[in-house]
Amino acid sequence: MTDLKSRFEDLKKERGRMPTRDGAKELEVSEAALVNAMTSETTVRLRDDFRSILEHVKDFGRIMGLVRNDNFVAMPIGDFSELSFDSTRGHAKGGNIDLTFDLEHWASAYAMKELSHDTLRRMIQIFDDSGEAVLKVVLWSNDGNDAFDAFMDEFKVDTSTPPIDNQTGASGWQKFTAADNARIITDNAPTRTQNFLQSCIDSDLEIELQIPTNASLETYRGPLRKLEPRDTPGWIDLRYPHFTTHFGVGSVAKISVAQENGALGAVTLIDQSDRIICRVSSAAPEDVSVQDGWSTAVTNHLLN
Repeated sequence: MTDLKSRFEDLKKERGRMPTRDGAKELEVSEAALVNAMTSETTVRLRDDFRSILEHVKDFGRIMGLVRNDNFVAMPIGDFSELSFDSTRGHAKGGNIDLTFDLEHWASAYAMKELSHDTLRRMIQIFDDSGEAVLKVVLWSNDGNDAFDAFMDEFKVDTSTPPIDNQTGASGWQKFTAADNARIITDNAPTRTQNFLQSCIDSDLEIELQIPTNASLETYRGPLRKLEPRDTPGWIDLRYPHFTTHFGVGSVAKISVAQENGALGAVTLIDQSDRIICRVSSAAPEDVSVQDGWSTAVTNHLLN
């Protein structure tokens, strides 16, 4: 563990500031293993009582519930004012957060305090049984600081047992399986995707957007407002009425368009490893005018 920590510190000296996700890839370890190696007085392992952890998040008030996979980063702001469980499945909702999760594949969690732009940030990071991030909870108001500090002291445990990271590849909600009635498009997929999303904006379409990890799923329903290129090649910002997401559109390798009884359904965007990046669908398929607009956007920019 000490060796891994020192290797990461050397890497940051060489490359500059680096998120643990990027560092883990460089060092060829899971992000959970790297975070575990970085534990200290300000980064602690939490006991694996994930239901209780989520119940405590309700006490933190306003948060950012960051969900990301390799090619999509969602950063909705809200709270866990609505939290429910059904066996290992659960749902948290409040503000712009609409999170579905599968506790069966949650494996480790960490609480940390870190200085960022002269501000002390408090957060929780949760990882699945492949060592990949499921969810990051970042406090968005000082009102929850005392509750977080008490929670961190109560839940911290020893880190000598390494986190579970025994799976590789896509699984859970990120695993793509082609349906028999789906149309698969591979030609010029990134440009087609970007033009399709711009058409949704231009037509003011109400969409449903799902961003999956292997064990969590963030959902947004509403309009897209703007599409802007980022400084990183192949990435764009998708702006919504109240928050922004980052999308690695350049990594779209194929597009699956569902077709049911002659109607065009969900659009699934997939990377070259057959992982689902995100899924887009009409937010009101029962509304004929909305469905007509959706079908036109899909046909003109994805199928033709």
